[in-house]
Amino acid sequence: TSDNNKSIELNCHVKTSHTDNEDVVPQITQAKRRATHNAVERRRRDRINQHIQELSKIIPDCSNYVKNQSKTVVLEKTIAYVHELRTQNLALVKQTVDAGIILHENNLLRERIRAVEQENGVLKSLLTKQNLLNGSESSLS
Repeated sequence: TSDNNKSIELNCHVKTSHTDNEDVVPQITQAKRRATHNAVERRRRDRINQHIQELSKIIPDCSNYVKNQSKTVVLEKTIAYVHELRTQNLALVKQTVDAGIILHENNLLRERIRAVEQENGVLKSLLTKQNLLNGSESSLS
């Protein structure tokens, strides 16, 4: 009867064949594999749920609504927010490029102003030397 109790106890956890003891080992191994797989899958689902909860806290549209939103709603709002951020990023990149072009043009114009001011100074000094600036104008009239 002791052997019968063991097989009954085993039958609660694992299906066994009373006729062939060799089937018991593969069935236990299969049950272990299944239990391990279930545990791994449960941890995976828990991690996914945890990350979805984190998303619901950091995505602006999600944090304003009901605490326990569906996963689908959280993911949809996350996708919409990422698209919005990408659009904003592209606009900022364009503004940065435009600002760089304007800065370059400003530098070129400053160099041109310096060159014109220098040329103007040279021409003024030539006119002064020839007494055409202030002094001779009155004698010409």
